[in-house]
Amino acid sequence: MCAATHCRKEVAEILEQAERAARSWDMHYTHFYTPPVVQDALAAVNQLGDVTAVAWGGYPQAERCRIALGREEVMLAAKEDPSQLTDAVAALDCRGNFMFDPATHRDFLGAILGTGVVRDRVGVSNSCI
Repeated sequence: MCAATHCRKEVAEILEQAERAARSWDMHYTHFYTPPVVQDALAAVNQLGDVTAVAWGGYPQAERCRIALGREEVMLAAKEDPSQLTDAVAALDCRGNFMFDPATHRDFLGAILGTGVVRDRVGVSNSCI
């Protein structure tokens, strides 16, 4: 469990989003969060009666995940198969000839963040080719 102040703030923001999702009968998505925040947020959302949550990071063992929030009726398909959350996560496939100048996860993440994309909008790369 996450006891840090920033973690509680993030969970509170997620709970606010869950309440908005319940009122609008729509599916809402959070930014990407670390495993402790996701775990605490899922536990907190599960205590709400009218909202359900599904964590998805683009592949089954993703470390950083977004949380889809919505009423049970809206979330049925997502709970059965999170990969159907196509609006939540998009994949970026970077390929090249890196034989003589190898690129790492850090290089790709740095390039993405260098364009101005905020860190909580980016998940984690599965592997570098």
